[in-house]
Amino acid sequence: TLMFVVLIYRNAFRYFSMGYAAALSMVLFVAVLLLTLVIFKTSRSWVHYEGGAR
Repeated sequence: TLMFVVLIYRNAFRYFSMGYAAALSMVLFVAVLLLTLVIFKTSRSWVHYEGGAR
């Protein structure tokens, strides 16, 4: 299998397709950003502090 980051690297430096590699990089950035936002929004419900709200 070919990892997404390896695909970006190959397109940029082996095939010299910098535009396509940049577009793939932006897709990866947006995917990581969305995943991070979801984790930040839902992380409050993961932690239960002792002695918190009664």
